Amino acid sequence: PYGMSMLSVILSREVVVMGERPQQGVQRASEAEPRAWSAHLDAITALVVVVDDGGRIVEANAAFAESVGSPPPDLKGRELWKLLDDHHAPRVEEVLTSADLVRRVQILLPGRRGVEGDHRPPIVWSFSPLGSRPASGGVVLGVGLEVGSNDLLDLASPDKSADEPDLENGDRTAPEPLGGPSASVGAKASPKSGHGSWFEPSTEINDLIRPLLEHSSDIITVLTSDGDFVYVSPSVSRVLGHEPSQMLRENAFDLVHPEDLEKLGPRIAEGLENPGTPQQVECRVRHADGSWRIVEVRGVAHHQDELALMILNITDISQRRLAEDALAESEERFRSAFENTAIGKVLWTPDEKIARVNRAVCDILGFEEAEMLQLTWREQVHPDDLTSLTPLIGDLLAGSIPAVRADVRVRHRDGPWIWGRATMSACRDTAGKPQYIIGEFEDITEARNRQEEKRVRLNRIQRQQSALVALASHTALVQGDRDAAFHAITEASAEALDMERVSVWMLNEERNELLCVDLYESSSKHHSAGQALDADKYPAYFAALESGRVVDADDAVNDPRTVEYAPDYLEPHGIVSMLDAPIRIAGEVAGVVCHEHVGEPRLWQSDEVTFAGEIADQAAHALVSAQRKRAELRLRVSEERFRSIVNSSPMGLHMYRLEPDGRLVFTGANPASDAILGVDCRSFIGKTIEEAFPPLAGTEVPDRYREAASRGTPWHVEQIEYQDELIRGA
Repeated sequence: PYGMSMLSVILSREVVVMGERPQQGVQRASEAEPRAWSAHLDAITALVVVVDDGGRIVEANAAFAESVGSPPPDLKGRELWKLLDDHHAPRVEEVLTSADLVRRVQILLPGRRGVEGDHRPPIVWSFSPLGSRPASGGVVLGVGLEVGSNDLLDLASPDKSADEPDLENGDRTAPEPLGGPSASVGAKASPKSGHGSWFEPSTEINDLIRPLLEHSSDIITVLTSDGDFVYVSPSVSRVLGHEPSQMLRENAFDLVHPEDLEKLGPRIAEGLENPGTPQQVECRVRHADGSWRIVEVRGVAHHQDELALMILNITDISQRRLAEDALAESEERFRSAFENTAIGKVLWTPDEKIARVNRAVCDILGFEEAEMLQLTWREQVHPDDLTSLTPLIGDLLAGSIPAVRADVRVRHRDGPWIWGRATMSACRDTAGKPQYIIGEFEDITEARNRQEEKRVRLNRIQRQQSALVALASHTALVQGDRDAAFHAITEASAEALDMERVSVWMLNEERNELLCVDLYESSSKHHSAGQALDADKYPAYFAALESGRVVDADDAVNDPRTVEYAPDYLEPHGIVSMLDAPIRIAGEVAGVVCHEHVGEPRLWQSDEVTFAGEIADQAAHALVSAQRKRAELRLRVSEERFRSIVNSSPMGLHMYRLEPDGRLVFTGANPASDAILGVDCRSFIGKTIEEAFPPLAGTEVPDRYREAASRGTPWHVEQIEYQDELIRGA
């Protein structure tokens, strides 16, 4: 501060004595004797800049130019704050462009990285107006000094040196913190600025301070109120894995766990408001490996002149906290393990008497604690499970095995057996004699029920898949025997779903009537057919068939999709549940496969609904196969009729096929043609007309044939040539 004050006085005097406005004075001085002016600034080792009222650089010395990596001439006219730390640029811009700057303002900024890549110490920038600063434009002198180690030692001492001069006769403005107005930010400038190690304790206390800092198990650090590191002791690399030089580029608050930042704020504010009063807080900080370490932070805030720093001692208490937490957790676990758990706990003596139970086991078995204490464990276990459990408990008491685990049935107070998973271990005295058996009992009745349901479901699905596989290769479905195929489908479906009634219904050509083509009744193993239902009477049912894959009515009598059937069909046959799937051919409903359950209402399972749809697909396949079979039969009859006509005709008949490329390919001839031409026309099959009958190649016949084949135009001609009583052309 003393050096900055003197520099400010000297430069102000040199500029102002010219009797002109400060900005003009700087310009006049630089114009009058540029070399002397530049030499004067370059001789100063501090960073020096002079800026106009817009924050643009008017002059800068070599030290500042070197720090920003640009020659002095290139800096003129550039805005200063754009050359400083990006994070704090808005604050610097605010100071330099403010018309209210009438006194010196100090701001602590992080140091820039050096040319060799080393991190430089933080810099205290002091901005002072040279003369008045009216709106017409005064200039500002900026001086930046590195913060050195002696400053830290001075900060640690509450007594101000007696020979330290006051700055500007005490007329100073406390520096405003970069993070807000709650505390001052700054550091006392070191008279030893340089580029070497910036933590160099004074000789007088070197022997005391250096071992403490270098070998302390704790981290000793100095922070600004914004959390920027001013100093970090070497122990930070051992505790948190960070190098001290790396930490100087970090903000301390960025290393704190986000959940702990909220509780740090009030303690920091309290410490800054009460300098010298120790503060303590615990928080989590990030290790270099990314893990979180629990630390205890103890520190005090220190104010000297415009500076406000936090001097902290940080202790890694992760292991201690983990040990304390583990101990507390262990004690709580052992305290509550017996009582506060949903798993039943039982403590009984080697003579089988129950000594203690928790609330959970009483709830599981329906007993009160007093009732349980009158029982033995043997009285509560199912006799069939005692056979295997008793020898295991004997081995446990003898020490042959460390624990017993078994699924057993235990009697409920109301009589039923509860499935439970029992885990037992022996508690022994110092001599190894068993004192108690500690048992855990977990109710697994629901799990066993789910397991049983899963087994039943898997068996059901296996039956369904077996039925579908058998139908896929059934002779009747493959060969298109519709009636036999429907018989096979209804029988297989009834067996797979354990169904009393399964039927197949088909819509007539007018699509206004359902005809039962096969009804299979499991109890009598009887097939029947012939019943008809008027489709117009059941619009809701047919709408459901058209819009869905399956109609699954658990309560068919009341289901809105099937209630229309109740008086005419459901009630007379005792049907309570229906599972119907439409048979679709070319996207249209052609019929339906009905699964009709009698007795108690049945809740259809998802696999059963899927199976019903697949059964309908099999029925559709049977219909398609039957239709194909009928079409093939009609084709064979037609071909036989055509073949009979052709072969019996006394006229010679040749047949050609017109290919897409225009070729007429010979495909056959009748016996009369062979007799007329005296050749076996089968030798011409596959040849073009020109290849089979070369004499016709130059005539109009091939083109006439093509026209007849492509357009259906008939053609007739008489052109007969005889040679040796044989027809050679026609």
